[in-house]
Parts: sequence; C-alpha cells; structure tokens
Amino acid sequence: MHTKWTTQSIALPPFQTDPANEAGHYVWAHAMPPADAALHARQLRAMLTTPCEALPPGSPDPEQLYWFRWITGHQISLAAWILAVDVMAQANRGSISMGEAQARCTAWLRLYSFMLIYASSTTVEIYQNLIRPAMMKAHPAFSATWASDYIHLKRNLRNWFQQAAAWPQQHEAKAQLAGVKAAYLESTQIHGKIGKRLIGNAASLLKLARNDSELIEASELDEPETDVGQIYDDFFMAVRSQTSCGQLVHQTITRLIAVVADCRQHGFDLSGPNAMPDFADVCQPCWEQREPIILAALDAMLPWTPATDSTTNANHDDAFATA
Repeated sequence: MHTKWTTQSIALPPFQTDPANEAGHYVWAHAMPPADAALHARQLRAMLTTPCEALPPGSPDPEQLYWFRWITGHQISLAAWILAVDVMAQANRGSISMGEAQARCTAWLRLYSFMLIYASSTTVEIYQNLIRPAMMKAHPAFSATWASDYIHLKRNLRNWFQQAAAWPQQHEAKAQLAGVKAAYLESTQIHGKIGKRLIGNAASLLKLARNDSELIEASELDEPETDVGQIYDDFFMAVRSQTSCGQLVHQTITRLIAVVADCRQHGFDLSGPNAMPDFADVCQPCWEQREPIILAALDAMLPWTPATDSTTNANHDDAFATA
C-alpha cells in the first residue's frame, strides 16, 4: 500500500451535533471492513511482537518521505481522535464501562503523541521549504486549531473531567481518568516542543495572517468551524463519507504497518539535525515506547462496536476476531 511512501486519502465519518447533547456524535455507516482487515491486524501485531531482522537502510527521496510522514501521521491522529470521541459516547450511553472507555482513550492519546513526533520528524529545511508553503497555499492562515475532530475531543474530555470532580475518591474510573489526563498533557507538551523546533520564535500562519491585513481579509479568519474544518480535512486528504468504524480501524491499521516499516528502515536521528529542544525531557519516553504504544492502540481498536448502533454493527467485531 505505502511501499513507495505515497499518501492516500482516508475516509472519516461525519459528525452530527445533538441539540440535547453538546458533545454530539459521529455517524457511522453499517458496512463491514474489507475482507483482508483481520489479515492486516495480524500482520501489524506480528511486526510488533515477533523479533525480526533489521530492514536494509533505504534511500528514499527526503521530500517524499517527510511529506508521507506529515500527511500519514496527521491522518492517524484524526482516526485516534475520532475513535476516542466515539468510545466516550459509548461510555456515556452505558454501552461499555467508564473504566474501559478511559483505558482505550489513554491508548489513543498516546498514539497521537507518537504520531506528533513521527509526523514532525522532517528536517526544518524541508518543513520551511515544502510543508509550510503547502499549508499556506491551502489557506494563508492554515492552523492546527481548525481540526474539528480535535475540538470534539477536547470538548468531550472537558465534560469527563468536570463529571469526575463529583465522583467519590474510590470510584472505579478515577485511576483510569488520571491516565487519560497524563496522556493528554503529554500530547500537549510534545506539540509545544515540536512547534518550537519547526518554527522557532516565528509566528504561526494564523498569527501572521491576523497581523497582515493585505494578506487576508479579517473576515476570512472568522469562518464557521465547518468551513475551516473542511480546509483542514482537504489538506490532509480526509474525506467525510459513509464509513463504518471497522473500515476506519482498517485504514488506521494499514497506515500503522507502513509507519512501523518506515521507522525500522529509515529511523529518525533524535540527536542530529532533527533534535528537538528539551527532547529528552518530554519526547524521548514516547519515542522509545513507540512500538508498545502502537500495540496498545491496536488492542484498544479490537474488538470494536460503535456507539451509535451496537446491534447492527456487531459484525464489526467478527471481522477482526482472529487478529
């Protein structure tokens, strides 16, 4: 699928706001994942649990490889956010326990942290000369804050944290929630370190656009969430369509297979030109645990039953039953 480090679009479910529930929910289609879904799940698990010979070093085109990492890392992040939001909806509906939902969320937030490191492993030169100009071409004020799925994630986490304030200390989900908080804080700290590494003290595209009235009309910066969210989706090749959660899981797994192969073949020099400020303090533990993190995320994906219809989508579990 990704042997030449080429990017592909990813199908994501649309989000529906519920007037009675600020959090809203994702709308899943009732469709089975591809027939080879279980095979790919087993392949990823084997890559992560079976000793293997080192792959011969590759010599891909740096711009192609780092562009692949930038797009693919963000696509996997999108999937992780969506899966986390959906499992929160399941817990809120009582379909699964709060403790199980929080354990899964922790796994996906940690996967997101690793994807931040993976996606941003580009050299600063390639980021400044290729990736940032491409985002500016998509929109002069292009911003990570336009990721609508992350907005939904933060809203749901905030609701969880507020509810937890009323839980008794012995509540069974109290410990798991601490894990969710720690994983969320880890991701925000890593994101901050990456920003400093890639743009230093320079302003973000959004800030630059706000400070340059000739670059962009101020009104364009206040577009509705759905509009800027679409710009973000388009850049990262995300298509909102009728997709099932099993299909999203399969798309995520195939990308993770490519990520693992890429890391083993091409690596990432953390102490060289890609080094990040204070990397060892914040990013190093996540990087060193990358394969256990991916394995935990895989375990959290399987089996899978969506929040919106646990009956008609029950067969999703069967597709991955042998994984």
